[in-house]
Amino acid sequence: MEHTTIRAVEIEQAGKRHQATYFVEDGIIHANIGGSIKRLPVIYSVAPELTVQSLLAGYIVQQSRKAANVAAFSRRDRPSDEPRA
Repeated sequence: MEHTTIRAVEIEQAGKRHQATYFVEDGIIHANIGGSIKRLPVIYSVAPELTVQSLLAGYIVQQSRKAANVAAFSRRDRPSDEPRA
């Protein structure tokens, strides 16, 4: 039975370090990003490490946008002191 090596990649965005782990098996990258496993084929012109770094960067941007939307909606939905007409 063949054992695969689990690797880690790390990127820094907005002063914070983020990490993902991955392994490659049978031409498929299995990446753990944010607690979710993403599976995608190896693109032989791109190193798997770079692919996972790109996925991680996209995940971080998506999470930042979600947090900004939640903050914007919570500010908008606060009850005001003025009565509504």
